[in-house]
Amino acid sequence: MLLTAAQHNRLAEVFEKAAADQSLNPEARAFLAKHAARYRALARRAEEKMKARRLN
Repeated sequence: MLLTAAQHNRLAEVFEKAAADQSLNPEARAFLAKHAARYRALARRAEEKMKARRLN
């Protein structure tokens, strides 16, 4: 299943919010922050693909 850029961004927001939770240990927070960054990158990539499709 492919996700849209908006869906990737929403997942990144959820992971960023979880990573900001001070009750988690640093390793878990780093893990969540890494996932947030990946979803942000996927969102950018999905947006680029959508723009390329509009140009063609």
